[in-house]
Amino acid sequence: VPPHHSPNMGAARSANSAGNASSSSFLSSASASSEAVFPLPPDILVEIFLNLPPDQVVCVIRLVCHQWKDLADGEFFWRERCRR
Repeated sequence: VPPHHSPNMGAARSANSAGNASSSSFLSSASASSEAVFPLPPDILVEIFLNLPPDQVVCVIRLVCHQWKDLADGEFFWRERCRR
C-alpha cells in the first residue's frame, strides 16, 4: 500500500530543509572561527573531563581544540584525576 501524501508535505519538507541549511551554515561558520560556540569556564571543563574515561580524554578530548588540549595536558588535571 503506497503511503498517503498530504498536500502540505512539500511545504513541511521545504521548511525542514531550510532549517537544516541554516543550522548547518551556523555550525560551519562557528567551527571555522577560533571562538567557542558555547564557551565554558576552564574549571567547568576540567570537572567534565574528570568524569570521562581516561582513554576518552587522551584520544578524543585533546583533539577538539587547543584550549581543551591544554586543559587535558595540564598537571592540575592529571593530579586531580589520580587523587580521585
